[in-house]
Amino acid sequence: MAVSNSTKAQIISRVDENKTKTTTLPNVNPDAADTDVAACMNQYAGLMPHPAEELRIVQTRVVIE
Repeated sequence: MAVSNSTKAQIISRVDENKTKTTTLPNVNPDAADTDVAACMNQYAGLMPHPAEELRIVQTRVVIE
């Protein structure tokens, strides 16, 4: 049985009152500390035209039989 893992970061920005935009940063090092990933995400979000509303770290584990 093979196991596939991936970790990515997502920045959720408020575009207007009823709309959000999700920016995904793929291939985040799964061994990196959450605080380090958040610091990088904050720097990246600072370059975006809309303020970040939420930062997410998404870890996906898919089991392939």
